[in-house]
Amino acid sequence: MSLRVRGIVVFLVVAFGGTWPCLFLARWVMGWSLVNPLVQLPVAMMPALGAVVVRRWVTREGFAAAGLRLRLHGAWSHRLLAEAPYRENWHHKSAIGESGGAIQPIPGRWRLERWTPGR
Repeated sequence: MSLRVRGIVVFLVVAFGGTWPCLFLARWVMGWSLVNPLVQLPVAMMPALGAVVVRRWVTREGFAAAGLRLRLHGAWSHRLLAEAPYRENWHHKSAIGESGGAIQPIPGRWRLERWTPGR
């Protein structure tokens, strides 16, 4: 089996082999709803975990050439041009919209008691 095929197989095994047991455990053993964010978080992270496992231990590529380096110096003008025509007062809304997910728990818009098990 070639290295590429082995990487794909390991990724699929980690991604699906980790997702389905989490779902079965949460639903039938713990009795939680699959809409619960505590169930969805590990399920959403399994493909990322599979990618890390493949790049680090299977193909031994590492992360230096993965294209993850932040390139703000050359990309900021393109971002401004992409956002400007679609937003009125775009510089204010962009900052508010990007921080919206971080500030929702503060005023109580996202309540954890709605997602507790057994309800």
